[in-house]
Amino acid sequence: MASEAVMEIEQYTEKGDQLVDLVHSQVKDNTCLRISDERFSLDRRNTPAYSKLLAISNVYGYVIAGTPKGLSVFMAKDAREELAKGKSTGTNTAVMMSARKEVDLRPHGRITHVGISADELSVLVVTVSGRILVFAAASLVSQGSSTPTKTIEVGQEIRDLRPNPKDLPTAAAVVTVAGDLKIVDTASGAVNTIVPSSTSRVLAVCWSPKGKQL
Repeated sequence: MASEAVMEIEQYTEKGDQLVDLVHSQVKDNTCLRISDERFSLDRRNTPAYSKLLAISNVYGYVIAGTPKGLSVFMAKDAREELAKGKSTGTNTAVMMSARKEVDLRPHGRITHVGISADELSVLVVTVSGRILVFAAASLVSQGSSTPTKTIEVGQEIRDLRPNPKDLPTAAAVVTVAGDLKIVDTASGAVNTIVPSSTSRVLAVCWSPKGKQL
């Protein structure tokens, strides 16, 4: 079903660590982009409320979206072109994203999170069983490869995944449903518990802008 979408865009310039100029504008349109033929189940047991299923590369321009079958992979510029076509026809129905690659990950289980590493060369996919699949972004985007370069077993269902934003491109912070805070090294596969739930139950986490603090 098509619905009106309003997107706030911030355009700014920086000088060192200071924000120099900020322009705040609104883009309003009622054309929707459909990225999958199937809909997610509304049952929270199948689609947890904490799922995060969209990640966008600012450097390389690719988009990773979780679907009931796995992933939908496409370029942001292609999405803009598809949306422009839908707008030009004057239709309010959803426009199918035709220039996409469907990656079937059902053998790995249901997906709850997708993320991108700081250097945007790796894509991280979390399954409901507490497994993190690491993909080479280049292979995923160009070939739609369903074979991960590394599989990391966290051992618990994951509530949140936060890749390091800058200084540690292979590090990701993970919060489990049980309340543990863990740091995962996506290169080595090492998983270290920083705050166990027995000490303090963690519900949310974020990195500092440079990725030096949690």
